[in-house]
Amino acid sequence: MSEITVDSHKPADGAAGRPAMTQDLAGNGTLSQHDIGSHGYVIYRFQGKPGSLRKVQAPFVDTFANDGMGESGWGNLLFNVDGVSSIADPNSRASVARAGGNGVLIKATDSLEHVLTVMSTTFFGVVGPSRYTVSDEAGTRQWVLADLDGTQGQTIVQFRFIGTIRLTVTQTGPGNAANISALFLD
Repeated sequence: MSEITVDSHKPADGAAGRPAMTQDLAGNGTLSQHDIGSHGYVIYRFQGKPGSLRKVQAPFVDTFANDGMGESGWGNLLFNVDGVSSIADPNSRASVARAGGNGVLIKATDSLEHVLTVMSTTFFGVVGPSRYTVSDEAGTRQWVLADLDGTQGQTIVQFRFIGTIRLTVTQTGPGNAANISALFLD
């Protein structure tokens, strides 16, 4: 299990544009953007603690403190932020995940196109089928981004948007919980 390295000093305060990390895929698919997190990141349950470790910069608004996501268990996706591992105890079994609830509100205050990168983990190598959906803030319009059958393992979903959206990941069949481990804002 390898760790994903995140540099919290990028983006520097007031200097958005430097990515917090670079992610390359080792499986199927391609990312439209490999340098991610130029406007910040949200890592759920860092070191097993409730809530999130986050850095959010303009034009995004920090809506993540009480984002309505339910707490979930441990997963297999590991992060290292400024040399600190997401595993608080080296003998513990893994890392971060958050699932369920009303989804995550992602709010950009400008009218430019942005990229959101969503990382989801497996629980002990297994995840159930899931659906990633996006809706407007009021929830009146909804779009399905991806339906996954659960065989993909750890997943990265990346998409472009303008304004304010609500991202929801729901479990659509038996298996371990659909979840969001981390968000990267660009």
